[in-house]
Amino acid sequence: MRYIDKNTSCLDFEIFLKKFGQRLYGDWEKLKKITEKNKQGERIAIGRTVLLQLFQHLRKEQKCLCIYCQQMIPEKTEWNADTYKYAHIEHVKKQQLHKELIFNQKNLSVSCYGFDNEVNDSVKTKEFCGHFKDGNYNPMQFNPQLFLNPLELNDIEAYLQYEFSDDDTEIHIVPNSNRSEEEQQKADFTIKILGLHHKTLCEMRRSQ
Repeated sequence: MRYIDKNTSCLDFEIFLKKFGQRLYGDWEKLKKITEKNKQGERIAIGRTVLLQLFQHLRKEQKCLCIYCQQMIPEKTEWNADTYKYAHIEHVKKQQLHKELIFNQKNLSVSCYGFDNEVNDSVKTKEFCGHFKDGNYNPMQFNPQLFLNPLELNDIEAYLQYEFSDDDTEIHIVPNSNRSEEEQQKADFTIKILGLHHKTLCEMRRSQ
């Protein structure tokens, strides 16, 4: 995890909010349903367009890396948007707990989906990162007091360190032993709530 500087913003998204914000009623899902007519009288999905523009801005802001696990996020364009399945716009502070931040870009990032393995015909499991943190896939209860926020904590990398596995095939992310006990507790919680100790992530770190 790395600190992300949020000094820039997606201007198209801000203009959209000024024009359509009152129609959203604080509901993120309503964004993609907003439409308007163009000069030719055709109705266009302006909500979906601005969400794509926001995604592209956030991805570039993060140097094309997942906000949590730092793996590469593939490009998303109007040509592949309908079938894109690699990442989503993430509310770092959960929507349910911080409704005032739902449309605030300083709380938005891009997170990978983690792995989406079909357990059965109706249940899918997200194994790490954003949906693992916020969904029904992690038995841990989220505690905002323990979570290390990469959009706020400038020295977040100093809370973590990396260790080779005994057989040298994996690199594990662990709390930095040089930090205080309280800081190590926060690092340990953040690693677990995001699933950053996942075996495949450990193998990916070693290969890189």
